[in-house]
Amino acid sequence: RNIMNFYFAPLESITGHIYRNIYEKHFGGIDKYFTPFIASKKMNRRELNEILPEHNEGIDVVPQILTNRADEFLQITNKIAEYGYQTVNLNLGCPSPTVTTKGRGAAFLGRPEELREFFSQSFELIGKDTPDMIISVKTRLGTEDPDEIYDLVRLYNEFPICEVIIHARTLLEMYDGEAHAEVFASVLPESVGGQFQRALEARGIRCTTGSGEDLLKTEEREIAAKMLLQQRQEQVQELKFHYLHRLRRKCFLQWRSQENSEFRNPVLL
Repeated sequence: RNIMNFYFAPLESITGHIYRNIYEKHFGGIDKYFTPFIASKKMNRRELNEILPEHNEGIDVVPQILTNRADEFLQITNKIAEYGYQTVNLNLGCPSPTVTTKGRGAAFLGRPEELREFFSQSFELIGKDTPDMIISVKTRLGTEDPDEIYDLVRLYNEFPICEVIIHARTLLEMYDGEAHAEVFASVLPESVGGQFQRALEARGIRCTTGSGEDLLKTEEREIAAKMLLQQRQEQVQELKFHYLHRLRRKCFLQWRSQENSEFRNPVLL
């Protein structure tokens, strides 16, 4: 089984449905696209446009939710389910101060007991309203110390979370500095970690991979963990990287030509 999946991470105001469709048309190779986060059941026009089925034909899209309240999580999930989605992703990785000052995103990782209660209530509520809904999580290693991930993963294992996506930095590190490859690899099960470890060692990074049996239960969930996608399967995707700048320019020009008001002031990557 191919255990390497490539996910298109969300970037607010940039990786919207227009960008996703352009990228899929010209490049493809993405297993899942994640929408910019939705923070309220009262979706505005931009948020609604992101999940409309007619804007995502032929691509696997997962709506992402940002909240720290179980009742709100249920409300947003139910609204998303109305459009035919069976999977949502909880954002526990955003380090932006506008998010973390409200105790959401990566800041929620710093309150593990509240997080445990959130999951307990959420899965109980969703089990009653939308029992077929699948929940995945985007997480960081922790708030301050990368080793916080060990307790966090044990917490995740208490619940039927289908997938854990790990950004191998802490909240305080934001997007700065090297990712903690060794810590990242150590929480992977041997079936995944061995291959990841060999890939790291090929780049001169040595690390030890844990057995993963006490942390990540591979038979109960599939782990889609990745470092920031700075490189994509070099041997397979090298040509695509060569034309990435051209794609960005094309996306910008097509954005600018859109009459939709939400794209009148695009940001050039």
